[in-house]
Amino acid sequence: MTKEKIKKEKTLHTLHSVHSRKLQGAITSTLTHLPSFSFFFFFKKASSFSVCTMMGSGDTSSSSDFFCRRHVFLCYKNPAVWPPRIEAAEFDRLPRYLHAAINARKPHIKKETCLTICEGHDGTETSNGDVLIFPDMIRYRRLTHFDVETFVEEVLVKEGEWLPGNPESLKASYVFVCSHGSRDRRCGVFGPILVSRFREEIELHGLQGKVLISSCSHIGGNKYAGNVIIFGSSNNREVTGHL
Repeated sequence: MTKEKIKKEKTLHTLHSVHSRKLQGAITSTLTHLPSFSFFFFFKKASSFSVCTMMGSGDTSSSSDFFCRRHVFLCYKNPAVWPPRIEAAEFDRLPRYLHAAINARKPHIKKETCLTICEGHDGTETSNGDVLIFPDMIRYRRLTHFDVETFVEEVLVKEGEWLPGNPESLKASYVFVCSHGSRDRRCGVFGPILVSRFREEIELHGLQGKVLISSCSHIGGNKYAGNVIIFGSSNNREVTGHL
């Protein structure tokens, strides 16, 4: 092992230790305020902006350089099998086709739209092929690569409904943590730690079903801190989010 590699390993270990000591209080504080959203929000209502990048395709030193008014999450497999560039993966047709269709229709999509991949587990709230749309707080089930162009046209361009699937209203708060290790090793180290600790705290506070946690593809913007995006509805039905 080279001196440079040893130095990097020591840096990651040190950061891991520091983050672990601070993580408990930070996550507890976050989850305590999630149901009511009395604070901890980055944007409010669909007319304002949230920060994101297009499916991890943007490399940025500051995530605040990227804004969108609609954030689309495609539920698809898990970080262990995500290639570095999911949108360009030859054998992952669904994310590749969806990314291409959004780009192709970009001039005709009124709301600036971002696409990110999150975990998909069949038979759960986020099954493979499900599409979550924020801040609309809706979900479409079982999108396939055959449906992509119609879906983009009807939902994102015309802002209507995709008739083969009925949009479901999302009631829970959704927490997405960048864990895209094949894209950035640091995300692969810190992301799973954050996801695990969030799950522990969700169970401890009895928030199962009210707060859902998922790994997501690369967001960018912070060199070592884990990137977390949160979406949810407050008691007065206003949609809020935070990065």
